[in-house]
Amino acid sequence: MRKGRLWLCAALLAVLPAGRPLSFAAVQEAPVLSGMEQPVGEGTVQAGSEEEGTADAARRSLLSCAYYEEASFLQSVDGAQPYPAEGRLRAGVVPHHLLAGRMIAAFFARAAQDETHYESVILVGPSHYPVPDRMITAYSGWQTPFGTLENDRTFTRRLVENGRIAAMADEAAMEKDHALAGLIPYVRYYLPDAAVSTVLIQNTAPSSRVEALAGEISAYLREKPALLVCSVDFSHYLMPDAAAERDGQTRRALESYDYAAVSRFTDSNVDSPPALTVFLKNAESYGPVRFFDHGASDTILSLPLTDPIYQDGTTTYFILGAVEE
Repeated sequence: MRKGRLWLCAALLAVLPAGRPLSFAAVQEAPVLSGMEQPVGEGTVQAGSEEEGTADAARRSLLSCAYYEEASFLQSVDGAQPYPAEGRLRAGVVPHHLLAGRMIAAFFARAAQDETHYESVILVGPSHYPVPDRMITAYSGWQTPFGTLENDRTFTRRLVENGRIAAMADEAAMEKDHALAGLIPYVRYYLPDAAVSTVLIQNTAPSSRVEALAGEISAYLREKPALLVCSVDFSHYLMPDAAAERDGQTRRALESYDYAAVSRFTDSNVDSPPALTVFLKNAESYGPVRFFDHGASDTILSLPLTDPIYQDGTTTYFILGAVEE
């Protein structure tokens, strides 16, 4: 995925008036890691190894929310209206492109309205960096501007110990990737009593492992009050008319639970077919996918399409939900 747009950040700073979100600036290349500067892949520990006990304390060191920008975040939550839906929210899809922060905030605001007292939030998203394994998790909690977000170590351990999933614990890779790190402040802000477990998936992950992950999550959702949130951006690098056509294809596939179509999608439709598949596998038992919202970077920015910011086209977003009535 071509999300390294450093020139775009500078362009946005030049054109956006004070107080507006920094749009693509929230998805720049990796931030400086706080106290965990080892290359991705180093310092990973498989559950059950001799090093596990020694590394346990290190796992508890908190990860930083390096993609948090106070003004943009507070603007996104200010006045965010929860998406209307009767019933218990069991799973959802939100963007990780923080330009769509208001949409992200509205989803979590809806989750906060549930009578269900969520004890855990499971975040699943695409891995944007090469990693030594196709599924990455972390045992650490997060230091957020709103307090500590604890790790649901019970579920995280299941991700590592389930041989069909075989996730690798890699704190540095998790902290570095905006796919989930950017959502952590929203989880802590809206669901302050929940813990979190995180999974990054490469698009090359075998379908058998993706299905095993979906099944493990489904079982956990039946065991305790937990919420699955999949972090997915949709059409990339196309101009609005072409992006709208692709979004139409994607919507039809979601409405019909067409897993084969989803598996064939490229960045022109969605950046993470595996994460979207995990959502669908968990949503199917609750009926039709709920389409809460749809948006695009060009409509949020309200800049003319001749602006150089669209050199790589637009990005589109769906907010999806699975609701138990």
